[in-house]
Amino acid sequence: MTTISPGTIAASGITKVYRVGEPRSVFSWRAIPSLLRSPDRGRMLKPLDDVSFRIEPGESVGLIGPNGTGKSTLLRILTGITAATRGTVRTGGRIAGVLDLGSGFYDELSAYHNTFLNAQLLGMTRREVERKLDGIFAFAELHDFMHAPVSQFSFGMRLRLAFSIAMALEPDILLLDEVMGVGDLSFQRRSAARIRELAERGVTLIVVSHHLSDLTRVCRRGLLLRRGKIVADGPI
Repeated sequence: MTTISPGTIAASGITKVYRVGEPRSVFSWRAIPSLLRSPDRGRMLKPLDDVSFRIEPGESVGLIGPNGTGKSTLLRILTGITAATRGTVRTGGRIAGVLDLGSGFYDELSAYHNTFLNAQLLGMTRREVERKLDGIFAFAELHDFMHAPVSQFSFGMRLRLAFSIAMALEPDILLLDEVMGVGDLSFQRRSAARIRELAERGVTLIVVSHHLSDLTRVCRRGLLLRRGKIVADGPI
């Protein structure tokens, strides 16, 4: 297989199928009846159906479509969180996905310790975090709260910190799922500027958002998903 350039994404025939029904797990006695029955093959959900595309290094792509059309599922497959039922994905270089802001926070730990934990979950090394720590808290405007437990943070403060950690990543490919509307208007503008800066530096971006005005400021290309299929691919 030929090598693929850093920043490139090549997806071919991506299909994802889920079976909707009772869990078939041996770890719960409640699941015994379902284990004794044949699987219900008639209740299938297919969020993605034969999706193929190629994104070149440095492209900024907006992924749009109605709720439930497979956008987040596609990002999870690209990052390797879940596997496709059929099809192949090839990515070049370091890939990072920001798919659920704040999911790695522990309430009783300080913002300082949560930053180290969350950043390393996203793929940064400890040395990287140490180098970028002041910048992360400055961007989030939370320097005075660095040693406060996250349990004392408002929802907006948590999101600002999580987004700031994500923006400190230096991947070849960055996937963003509904993160551009975080914080107040001033923070949103700085966030959009930071994303544009990453794009200008040559980071390949895929951004999921329902705010089309945000996408047109950041992205040049758009992929429109409908019922699990790409129905349009062109200038955003």
